[in-house]
Amino acid sequence: MRVRAILMSFVMISVLVFALEAQQSAGRDPQALTVLQNSFRAMGGILPTDAVVTGTVTIVAGSKTDNGTIRILARGLEQYAEEIQTSDGFKREAYSKGIGAETEGTSRKEKSLEWTANGDLAGAPIHVVAAALAMPDLAVEYIGLEQENAVALHHLRVWDTYASRPKLQSLSRFSVKDLWVDTITGFLRRLSFERREAGGAVDGIGIVVFYSDYRDVGGTFYPFHIEKSLNGTPWLTIQIEKIAFNTGLSESDFSIH
Repeated sequence: MRVRAILMSFVMISVLVFALEAQQSAGRDPQALTVLQNSFRAMGGILPTDAVVTGTVTIVAGSKTDNGTIRILARGLEQYAEEIQTSDGFKREAYSKGIGAETEGTSRKEKSLEWTANGDLAGAPIHVVAAALAMPDLAVEYIGLEQENAVALHHLRVWDTYASRPKLQSLSRFSVKDLWVDTITGFLRRLSFERREAGGAVDGIGIVVFYSDYRDVGGTFYPFHIEKSLNGTPWLTIQIEKIAFNTGLSESDFSIH
């Protein structure tokens, strides 16, 4: 227990130091950073090296409902994958350090940079919060206090400035995410963003992710119920069955090519 406490303190200090440095370099909103720091502590205060999450999934597309299994992988702050198996087949989305790819069956397609700009970490909320704190290129703004079903939520906005990659700064507008954090528990309750295949007149897809039923898994709080909507229509429901942290995932688990 003493070793874990020391490790937790070290990781918490590291993330908070990164947050302070990011605030100084990007001029980020101090109020938003305070909310994120409190949220990170509330969800355990220590970022697992990696996470492997498995469960069941229900997908609703028009009049059709399909059931299957899901596997979510997260490693660090820039590697994430979702693998879904249903009667319609196998689908995988993977993101690694600014590059993304989608696999359906045996066919693989690399995603556009516009799409990938907003494709990371949605199924791993503690990683979402840690990334917003620790990644120096991410700007954070406090929008306000809002009510939802009699619950008070801090509304934040996060986007990538691409300050360290000036040639990609045109992608910044595709990276905007809105976060809602419970004022009482500190847990991330909702995440909203838009995905676009390209700029110009291409229509975007509005995605909202809802997190609930947070449970303590070895000191880290993780939602066991996740719902996603597309353009305001309920689409996917995930019921988590098992979570394992620090499993030894490697670069190959997030292969793009």
